Amino acid sequence: MSRAGVACALFTVAAMALTACGGDSASGPPAPTPAALQIVAGDAQRGLPGDTLTTPLSVRVTDAGGEPFEGARVHWRVTDGYAGIVDSVTRSGPDGLASTRLFLGALTPSATVSVEASVDGLAPVTFSASMIDPCTYVHDFAIGQSANGSLTTPDCRLGDETPVDFFLLSVTGTRGVLLTMTTPRYSPFLFLVDSVGRPVAQTLTRPQTGLTAVRLLLPTGRFLVAANAYSAGEYGTYALSATAAPDTLGACDPAWIALGLSATERLSARCPAAGGPVQHQVLFGLRGGDSVTVTMTATGFRASVWLYVVGVGGSPVRVATATDPGQPATAGYTVAQTTLLTALLRSSTTTDTGAYTFSVR
Repeated sequence: MSRAGVACALFTVAAMALTACGGDSASGPPAPTPAALQIVAGDAQRGLPGDTLTTPLSVRVTDAGGEPFEGARVHWRVTDGYAGIVDSVTRSGPDGLASTRLFLGALTPSATVSVEASVDGLAPVTFSASMIDPCTYVHDFAIGQSANGSLTTPDCRLGDETPVDFFLLSVTGTRGVLLTMTTPRYSPFLFLVDSVGRPVAQTLTRPQTGLTAVRLLLPTGRFLVAANAYSAGEYGTYALSATAAPDTLGACDPAWIALGLSATERLSARCPAAGGPVQHQVLFGLRGGDSVTVTMTATGFRASVWLYVVGVGGSPVRVATATDPGQPATAGYTVAQTTLLTALLRSSTTTDTGAYTFSVR
């Protein structure tokens, strides 16, 4: 055998020996693989139609030793209901976490939504979410507060198909409030009801601009404010505010009031635009079958109460005038259907002024 052949044979034998002795130690331990998938956050949330849920849907991927597994592909899909996933595939990070965002259906909202998260080779996990009926959702609101919102197609709709958002206004003590709604592209409409659903105030005529406001004098209570569009098919952003207003009536400043209000006021001047007696004007609403009693008493003059139905011209439906100063003028009225009324609180002459008390119950 040539020297070259001997060298080749020895090299082959040596290589086989090295392979036999050291092959196993060179391969090392097997690489970790995903072994478990569990929900971390975002399950059982609630939201309005069209909302993106506040908390991301989040899972953790771990290996067989319970350590975070990085780089696993997590697949997300909606398995029930109408909703959408922002990212349908995400990867777990160094902490083993992977997440996505869920937005609820708007055009065809459903009561519940199910979302499945899965990793190849592992049992999937399922998230649930539920939609809030927009007609039962109420935003908290307070005097001195402003809120920005938007009327959209998924919003609650009234019987006339106009979209509406609701706000809960709490009042302590007799308070004057100016409620204002402004919109950039459509005519706004405001209305207010008390805790038993009785109308308190509303926009009376279609605004010529994107602004409507109602002046209120309210007793202690909780009131539902409705930010509404004047006509069906009108949508867009709005700004709603409730600012403090005088706690007294003004000669040229009619105010909406709620039943149960009683207050002390003063007739002091005639509105320049109006003739006749010195007077204040209040407006309020009644439901079908409701009765109201308006009482006015003044020690310095004969009080007089005139009741009119809003939107109906002509004579008052009730007039009551005190027989003497210090005696009450009391006008009562019952309605067969939801009705808006206005009461003129006046003196019996064109010149009498002074303090008086009134109540609407």
